Amino acid sequence: MLDFLESQRSNQKQRRAKKVRRIILGVFVIVVVGVGIGIVHAPVFTIDEIVVEGNKLLSQQGIIDSLQRSLEKRGFIKNLLFSDNSALLAMIEQSTLSQELQMDHPTIASAVVDVDPISGRMVVHIQERTQYGAWCSEQFVEPLRAEDDASSEEDVPAVTQERVLRCEWFDEQGIVFSEAPALEGALIHKVIDRSGMIPQQGDYVLDQEFIPHLREIFSFLEESGIGIHTLVLSDRSSAEIFSFHPDYPPLYFSLRHDPSYGLAGLEKIDQSLSELEYIDLRVKNRVYYK
Repeated sequence: MLDFLESQRSNQKQRRAKKVRRIILGVFVIVVVGVGIGIVHAPVFTIDEIVVEGNKLLSQQGIIDSLQRSLEKRGFIKNLLFSDNSALLAMIEQSTLSQELQMDHPTIASAVVDVDPISGRMVVHIQERTQYGAWCSEQFVEPLRAEDDASSEEDVPAVTQERVLRCEWFDEQGIVFSEAPALEGALIHKVIDRSGMIPQQGDYVLDQEFIPHLREIFSFLEESGIGIHTLVLSDRSSAEIFSFHPDYPPLYFSLRHDPSYGLAGLEKIDQSLSELEYIDLRVKNRVYYK
């Protein structure tokens, strides 16, 4: 009987000791978490300076505004753990900040965000896209009529639609990134797109498999010495494109292969190019002309 009572007293002491240890552990965890939150919310770990390097086309303030919007996209847990303008949070999410910068600004080819939480300094290294050519979507619109024109529609003669070119710069990878002027006769790579599709900034101008061949076609025109810098795309489904120049016949190309084989064929044409109706390089390793 005495042994049983002694065993009961021992079990009660062990239970009380475990309860005390849990309480002490709980208090310790609360203190540690509280101290941790206090540290990350301390003013010493906030972003005090943002430096942008490498930007030429984009404004520094536009990039800073994008970064601040990204840092404000925080859920409940991050709001609890991190203060506003937290350098620690920015350091943790450097990769995400870089990706979102590129999504906000198609002009950015690459972005690297470096954060020093001690000094509170953020440095953003920007590499912008290079202008390879202008992609001009051709549209036809009716000219605007004056608001005070009171004549009825029956009295108004048919009006010829005006040709409008909406041009955007694209880089060597074929990505549209900023507005371009509708230059006529300029010595730049230009594609007039009559397909009805209008690529938006951040989009590829063509299916990615055709981009290298587009560059090869422009290289072919440069190496031929003809002096043609403009191509016309009428039907995307055919993957065919042709050159345009008022003094030369059109040269037809396929976007499915490299046309460089045709350089030797051009040299063998014994007629002046201005006397021809067309030159056709759409069939690989063949040059047809008339």
